[in-house]
Amino acid sequence: MLFRDVQQFVARAETRICTSSLFHAFEDGTASKEVLTGYVLEYFHVVHASPAILGQALAHGGAPQTYRIMRDYFLSECRHDELLLRSLETVGINPIADSIVPLPSTFASISALSMLARQDLLSFKSVLFIFERPQPEFHEAFVRRCIAIGLPDLPPAFVHVRIRQLIAAPSPV
Repeated sequence: MLFRDVQQFVARAETRICTSSLFHAFEDGTASKEVLTGYVLEYFHVVHASPAILGQALAHGGAPQTYRIMRDYFLSECRHDELLLRSLETVGINPIADSIVPLPSTFASISALSMLARQDLLSFKSVLFIFERPQPEFHEAFVRRCIAIGLPDLPPAFVHVRIRQLIAAPSPV
Protein backbone atom coordinates (compact mmCIF):
# COMPACT_ATOMS: atom_id res chain seq x y z
CA MET A 1 0.00 0.00 0.00
CA LEU A 2 2.88 2.42 0.66
CA PHE A 3 4.07 2.30 -2.97
CA ARG A 4 0.57 3.14 -4.20
CA ASP A 5 0.45 6.08 -1.79
CA VAL A 6 3.75 7.36 -3.17
CA GLN A 7 2.49 7.01 -6.75
CA GLN A 8 -0.65 8.96 -5.88
CA PHE A 9 1.36 11.68 -4.15
CA VAL A 10 3.66 12.07 -7.16
CA ALA A 11 0.67 12.18 -9.52
CA ARG A 12 -0.90 14.97 -7.41
CA ALA A 13 2.37 16.92 -7.39
CA GLU A 14 2.70 16.61 -11.16
CA THR A 15 -0.90 17.73 -11.65
CA ARG A 16 -0.21 20.87 -9.61
CA ILE A 17 2.69 21.80 -11.87
CA CYS A 18 0.47 21.82 -14.96
CA THR A 19 -2.38 23.58 -13.20
CA SER A 20 -0.22 26.30 -11.65
CA SER A 21 -0.87 29.96 -12.39
CA LEU A 22 2.51 30.11 -14.14
CA PHE A 23 1.57 27.27 -16.49
CA HIS A 24 -1.78 28.96 -17.22
CA ALA A 25 0.00 32.25 -17.92
CA PHE A 26 2.17 30.44 -20.47
CA GLU A 27 -0.89 28.84 -22.04
CA ASP A 28 -3.24 31.83 -22.08
CA GLY A 29 -0.59 34.26 -23.30
CA THR A 30 -0.44 36.49 -20.23
CA ALA A 31 3.14 35.61 -19.20
CA SER A 32 5.25 38.69 -19.98
CA LYS A 33 8.91 38.85 -20.96
CA GLU A 34 9.70 39.70 -17.34
CA VAL A 35 7.85 36.63 -16.05
CA LEU A 36 9.60 34.32 -18.51
CA THR A 37 13.03 35.78 -17.77
CA GLY A 38 12.35 35.74 -14.04
CA TYR A 39 11.44 32.07 -14.21
CA VAL A 40 14.71 31.21 -15.98
CA LEU A 41 16.64 33.40 -13.53
CA GLU A 42 15.22 31.57 -10.51
CA TYR A 43 15.76 28.22 -12.24
CA PHE A 44 19.39 29.28 -12.82
CA HIS A 45 19.87 29.93 -9.11
CA VAL A 46 18.69 26.42 -8.19
CA VAL A 47 20.78 24.72 -10.89
CA HIS A 48 23.83 26.86 -10.04
CA ALA A 49 23.60 25.73 -6.40
CA SER A 50 23.05 22.06 -7.24
CA PRO A 51 26.70 20.89 -7.30
CA ALA A 52 27.22 22.22 -3.78
CA ILE A 53 23.96 20.65 -2.63
CA LEU A 54 24.76 17.31 -4.25
CA GLY A 55 28.25 17.41 -2.77
CA GLN A 56 26.68 17.40 0.68
CA ALA A 57 24.66 14.32 -0.22
CA LEU A 58 27.77 12.59 -1.56
CA ALA A 59 29.56 13.24 1.71
CA HIS A 60 27.31 10.62 3.34
CA GLY A 61 29.05 7.86 1.42
CA GLY A 62 26.62 5.05 2.09
CA ALA A 63 26.10 1.88 0.12
CA PRO A 64 28.35 1.63 -2.95
CA GLN A 65 25.43 1.45 -5.40
CA THR A 66 23.70 4.47 -3.85
CA TYR A 67 26.96 6.42 -3.82
CA ARG A 68 27.60 5.56 -7.47
CA ILE A 69 24.11 6.71 -8.50
CA MET A 70 24.49 9.99 -6.59
CA ARG A 71 27.98 10.54 -8.03
CA ASP A 72 26.76 9.92 -11.59
CA TYR A 73 23.84 12.26 -11.00
CA PHE A 74 26.26 14.90 -9.65
CA LEU A 75 28.44 14.57 -12.76
CA SER A 76 25.41 14.77 -15.07
CA GLU A 77 24.36 18.07 -13.44
CA CYS A 78 27.73 19.82 -13.56
CA ARG A 79 27.94 22.91 -15.76
CA HIS A 80 24.24 22.93 -16.63
CA ASP A 81 24.07 26.36 -15.04
CA GLU A 82 26.19 27.56 -17.95
CA LEU A 83 23.40 26.65 -20.38
CA LEU A 84 20.97 28.70 -18.32
CA LEU A 85 23.45 31.55 -18.03
CA ARG A 86 23.81 31.72 -21.83
CA SER A 87 20.02 31.89 -22.14
CA LEU A 88 19.86 34.74 -19.64
CA GLU A 89 22.67 36.61 -21.38
CA THR A 90 20.55 36.71 -24.57
CA VAL A 91 18.20 39.05 -22.70
CA GLY A 92 20.99 41.05 -21.07
CA ILE A 93 21.09 39.37 -17.67
CA ASN A 94 24.17 37.89 -16.03
CA PRO A 95 23.26 36.92 -12.47
CA ILE A 96 26.89 36.24 -11.55
CA ALA A 97 28.42 39.45 -12.89
CA ASP A 98 25.45 41.51 -11.68
CA SER A 99 25.37 39.80 -8.24
CA ILE A 100 21.67 39.02 -8.56
CA VAL A 101 20.41 37.02 -5.58
CA PRO A 102 17.50 34.58 -5.73
CA LEU A 103 14.02 35.49 -4.57
CA PRO A 104 13.31 34.51 -0.95
CA SER A 105 11.20 31.53 -2.05
CA THR A 106 13.97 30.26 -4.33
CA PHE A 107 16.54 30.78 -1.58
CA ALA A 108 14.28 28.85 0.80
CA SER A 109 14.06 25.96 -1.70
CA ILE A 110 17.85 25.91 -2.12
CA SER A 111 18.30 26.02 1.65
CA ALA A 112 15.78 23.22 2.22
CA LEU A 113 17.50 21.02 -0.38
CA SER A 114 20.87 21.74 1.23
CA MET A 115 19.59 20.89 4.69
CA LEU A 116 18.03 17.65 3.49
CA ALA A 117 21.20 16.68 1.59
CA ARG A 118 23.21 17.23 4.77
CA GLN A 119 20.83 15.75 7.34
CA ASP A 120 18.27 13.41 5.78
CA LEU A 121 19.43 11.65 2.64
CA LEU A 122 16.22 9.67 2.13
CA SER A 123 14.09 12.81 2.21
CA PHE A 124 16.57 14.58 -0.06
CA LYS A 125 16.37 11.80 -2.65
CA SER A 126 12.57 11.82 -2.39
CA VAL A 127 12.35 15.55 -3.05
CA LEU A 128 14.89 15.28 -5.85
CA PHE A 129 12.78 12.54 -7.44
CA ILE A 130 9.84 14.95 -7.70
CA PHE A 131 12.01 17.90 -8.83
CA GLU A 132 13.60 15.90 -11.62
CA ARG A 133 10.47 14.30 -13.06
CA PRO A 134 10.02 15.44 -16.68
CA GLN A 135 7.18 17.91 -17.20
CA PRO A 136 6.99 18.16 -21.01
CA GLU A 137 3.64 20.01 -21.04
CA PHE A 138 5.05 22.74 -18.81
CA HIS A 139 8.30 23.09 -20.74
CA GLU A 140 6.58 23.06 -24.13
CA ALA A 141 4.16 25.77 -22.95
CA PHE A 142 7.16 27.83 -21.80
CA VAL A 143 8.91 27.48 -25.17
CA ARG A 144 5.72 28.34 -27.10
CA ARG A 145 5.25 31.48 -25.02
CA CYS A 146 8.88 32.55 -25.46
CA ILE A 147 8.61 32.21 -29.22
CA ALA A 148 5.23 33.98 -29.28
CA ILE A 149 6.60 37.12 -27.61
CA GLY A 150 9.88 37.18 -29.49
CA LEU A 151 12.28 35.49 -27.08
CA PRO A 152 13.42 32.57 -29.22
CA ASP A 153 16.83 32.49 -27.54
CA LEU A 154 15.48 32.01 -24.03
CA PRO A 155 14.17 28.43 -24.48
CA PRO A 156 17.69 26.92 -24.70
CA ALA A 157 17.45 27.13 -20.93
CA PHE A 158 15.55 23.91 -21.30
CA VAL A 159 18.43 22.21 -23.02
CA HIS A 160 19.15 21.27 -19.40
CA VAL A 161 15.85 19.41 -19.20
CA ARG A 162 16.19 17.86 -22.63
CA ILE A 163 19.72 16.59 -21.89
CA ARG A 164 18.43 14.85 -18.77
CA GLN A 165 15.66 13.22 -20.80
CA LEU A 166 17.96 12.12 -23.62
CA ILE A 167 20.71 10.59 -21.54
CA ALA A 168 18.16 9.08 -19.18
CA ALA A 169 20.44 9.69 -16.25
CA PRO A 170 19.80 7.32 -13.40
CA SER A 171 17.25 8.51 -10.92
CA PRO A 172 18.98 9.79 -7.77
CA VAL A 173 16.54 7.79 -5.67
